Amino acid sequence: MSSSTVQPVPAPQAPTTQRGKAKENRRQALLSAAASLFAANGFNRVSLEDLGAAAGVSGPAVYRHFSGKQAVLADLLLTVSQDLLDGGRQVADSTADPLAALRSLVEFQVDFALGKPDVIRVQDRDFPNLSEQDQAGRPDAPAQLRGGVGWHPGQGPPRDRSC
Repeated sequence: MSSSTVQPVPAPQAPTTQRGKAKENRRQALLSAAASLFAANGFNRVSLEDLGAAAGVSGPAVYRHFSGKQAVLADLLLTVSQDLLDGGRQVADSTADPLAALRSLVEFQVDFALGKPDVIRVQDRDFPNLSEQDQAGRPDAPAQLRGGVGWHPGQGPPRDRSC
């Protein structure tokens, strides 16, 4: 694992041209292929050539969208973290009743996990393959992603530090 952070190439903001839309579709196809391949084989066993082939491009063409395989993993996992955070906030803000909010949050999490099982598997298994800085979140990520809850499922349960 590298100590430097690999930044994903930012996704274009709502492409309006046909070329821009095609580029964003290819980028999304690469992320989808990465989720499937990383879930099936593990991050370390997937090459850029494998990733490109699964998305219908050559391995070197991946560099048009990402700076490397680390950037693909970072984009995949940081995006899912942001989606979970945003969705959880939306669910929690939709009701004032704490018990109803908790039930809705559990339902949201289960639906999310069942809807994106490959991404959840990659997050659980390959999170340690991110650079330390990416594990903490990109500097431009919200503080909640950088700080998180202080642990990741692949690291075992959190310890009670009040003792």
